[in-house]
Amino acid sequence: MNHEDVVIIGITGGIGSGKSTIATWIREKGYSVLSSDEIAKQEMSSNEELKSKLIEEFGENIYLENGELNKTLLSDLIFDISNSQVKKINQIVHPYAIDAIMNQLEALANGGNKLLFVESALMFESGMAEGYDYVVTVFTDEKNVLERVQSRSGLSEEKIRTIMKSQLNPIEKKKLADFVIDNNGTVDELRESFDSLFPILEILPPNDSDEEE
Repeated sequence: MNHEDVVIIGITGGIGSGKSTIATWIREKGYSVLSSDEIAKQEMSSNEELKSKLIEEFGENIYLENGELNKTLLSDLIFDISNSQVKKINQIVHPYAIDAIMNQLEALANGGNKLLFVESALMFESGMAEGYDYVVTVFTDEKNVLERVQSRSGLSEEKIRTIMKSQLNPIEKKKLADFVIDNNGTVDELRESFDSLFPILEILPPNDSDEEE
């Protein structure tokens, strides 16, 4: 993007970290937050080139007879214990999702938005973080992740750990992030941390360090 005055901030964190809650609160403040998961699903449903690649890799059953994505089969692939299938899916889908995200960011910037956000679980893993000015990681320890995800989704511990293995270790994400929001307490404590950090995010200047190198 060639908008020098636009600041793009990534919101990331592993499964069950609370990043979606943070994204919801940012939207409530009137800012646009793109969801990489939602955009990836849109691309998988509508991008004919991507659909062809997924069918070639996983077979025609990856889509239902009506053309919709077979979410049951997709879930089975994502929760493959070996992690090999979810890695294949990510390798195929990520380039299309990233292109779509950049196009949407460009459109929002052209519309006069000066502060934009992108929520993504795999921000560092996919290389997306390099294109943003700053990254905020929502950190939750393993014990809390397992408890929260099991209580809200009913997934087994084995399946949750399968997803966790496909993501960068949360401690490594903390090291790579510009800002960290700790989410090992109550929702009220998370909100307090968010409310303390957000005024800082609102006044951050564009990060042109990459251009200077």
